[in-house]
Amino acid sequence: MASLNVATLKAVAYMRRSQDSGTGVSEELQDDAIRTFAEAKGYTVTKWLPPDLDASSWTLDRPAMKEALKIVRSRGANAIVVGKLSRLTRRPADWHWLVETM
Repeated sequence: MASLNVATLKAVAYMRRSQDSGTGVSEELQDDAIRTFAEAKGYTVTKWLPPDLDASSWTLDRPAMKEALKIVRSRGANAIVVGKLSRLTRRPADWHWLVETM
């Protein structure tokens, strides 16, 4: 298996705001967490997608999520970085699919 060197660690930053009444994770907190993680792990964030606003975590059919997956599939990035795993998905089948696909 080929290993990735630091120069190839490219990521897409993905954020999602909940459909709830403001009890979710703010875009500012997500942004900070993404920056901290990427720096600690040596990722260069090559694309900051606009957040999916008021989007359900129970589907991957969200505009920014579709764009993030497209970028990774086209090898424009090696990973999708989120500030909190719940921003990615809460649906177990989607979580499994994402892990297998990535």
